[in-house]
Amino acid sequence: MKPSHASCALLSALPLLACCFTLQAQVHFRSYSPGRYYDRNGVKHIGFIDFGNNFWGTVKINFREGVDTAANQKISISDITALVVMHKPDTAYAPGTLNLAKQMVIDSFVVIQENVEGLVSPTTDTRLCKFVVAAANAKIYSRNVKKSAGGFGMGIGSIGAVSMAVGANISYTDTVYLCEEDGKTLQLRRSNYKELLIKAFADYPELAQKIQNKELRFGELNEIIRRYVAHKAS
Repeated sequence: MKPSHASCALLSALPLLACCFTLQAQVHFRSYSPGRYYDRNGVKHIGFIDFGNNFWGTVKINFREGVDTAANQKISISDITALVVMHKPDTAYAPGTLNLAKQMVIDSFVVIQENVEGLVSPTTDTRLCKFVVAAANAKIYSRNVKKSAGGFGMGIGSIGAVSMAVGANISYTDTVYLCEEDGKTLQLRRSNYKELLIKAFADYPELAQKIQNKELRFGELNEIIRRYVAHKAS
């Protein structure tokens, strides 16, 4: 018996469906960098660190103690207070201009309790955040979050009563900033960034004024933070 047109359409669609489902998979390839972390007792552990994926809300790092060939350990951030990693900069230096130690970039991370303003009552979430800068009246951190946007769609088949459509969400990584002030750590949002940053950046009145006057808006948060970091480094 020859297969029907509808059956043929369905069979021809299966490889494309599998391909689209594959796009949803989150594959993490480990990449270790030399570094150290400090546990809750203040003990320093030196080795190699990889930032692992988040599964079921549990945030862990991959850690190899001592040498990069050591057995991997999964360390929950609930057991960590801070960690430091070293990695090569994005901009390559010409050979022989600087030694390797001077080429390495040092990033510091801390484990914080972020205050989340829920619909019912405020809660706190444990976060592993990159330390950005100590401002006049606050500390600024950043963390990366995975987001998804509307993807694309394709019509497949459309023979008789059979019409199939598949699609894939486009995922990307975005940087969000947090402000630790007066014992609370809040994510900078469109609703609060002016109030928090004007106070935090009081030692840079020109920048604070531009935020107040909306010369620099929430959509330019990266630029606002960059300017303050540059000001502190000058």
